[in-house]
Amino acid sequence: MIGYLKGEIMLKKEGLLVVVTHGVGWRVNSTYFQSFSKGDTVEIFVYTSVKENEISLWGFENEIDLRVFELLLGVNGVGNRTAQQLIAAKGTLNILKAIKSGNLEQLKISGVGTKTLQKIQIDLTSKVAKLDIDIPDLEENNSTKEEKNILSQVEEGLSALGYSLSEIERAIKSIDKSKISTKNLQSLIKEALKNI
Repeated sequence: MIGYLKGEIMLKKEGLLVVVTHGVGWRVNSTYFQSFSKGDTVEIFVYTSVKENEISLWGFENEIDLRVFELLLGVNGVGNRTAQQLIAAKGTLNILKAIKSGNLEQLKISGVGTKTLQKIQIDLTSKVAKLDIDIPDLEENNSTKEEKNILSQVEEGLSALGYSLSEIERAIKSIDKSKISTKNLQSLIKEALKNI
């Protein structure tokens, strides 16, 4: 079974990547990596789904998302596509919190109704409790990931304005990281420009 891929994006469509590694192109169902472009290198945690008439790969950004995906597949009535849509729409952190608190109504999306949510609650409550995942740590990692994404957008904005790599690095370092989540992209770029 394939559990991990590292390679170059050859093709990217909505919900699908073709990743080339060692001359082989792997077709991976994934809602992640939307900010990446053709030619970028990605690392993907993979679930290999083997069915009677199909073998498919499902890709995730980290091991925790993959583990939650696998847990969801253990619930009767939840297939690959539904599990992926649920994680993409609600996020791993919110899914784990909802299962732990018993408040699964907040996880409702198209195709996942009350009966399915009840099955998730019954089947996964004890399994989630046994998971070696610290939610505060997960929240911190989630926050860090969002900050990196925002800073990446600031870098792209400064690059589009014609600034050099060294100027951009200096400007990024000058941004007050504690205020990133409270400011919009435009104001962050303005703050960065003050230090070039």
